[in-house]
Amino acid sequence: MTRISPFARAYLRGRATELMTDSCVITRPGPVHVEYDPVTRKTTTVNGTEVYNGVCRLWEVRNGARQEINGQTFTVAQTYLSIPYDAEMTEPEDQVTMTGSDDPKLVGRSLLILGSTRGGGLRGSRVMSVRFTDFEGEDK
Repeated sequence: MTRISPFARAYLRGRATELMTDSCVITRPGPVHVEYDPVTRKTTTVNGTEVYNGVCRLWEVRNGARQEINGQTFTVAQTYLSIPYDAEMTEPEDQVTMTGSDDPKLVGRSLLILGSTRGGGLRGSRVMSVRFTDFEGEDK
């Protein structure tokens, strides 16, 4: 087995992170609690714990399969979300809110993490299978 130098690993992980042009917040569901900010003197109701807040990449893989449901034909695709390698591992049922994107229609959209894997040690990012929990065009 060929060993990869720490320099090469860091370089490739940095390049993978550079491709992450979206931003998101990942929250782990949990008990609702109130947080107080002594600077602003305001309280905020929080539902769960923030796991990650930063750059990400939302992407799809279309396998070309077509499926017909109730007379409508759909192309099957899987949606994935990547975050940097050094981010905390996510868990199924964690919730994602898209906070920034080159595609303005993605901002504010909500997704649910279905499963997570640590990306390859070389490129290294966390890769999550996700699905949208809201529908494009619905009022938020």
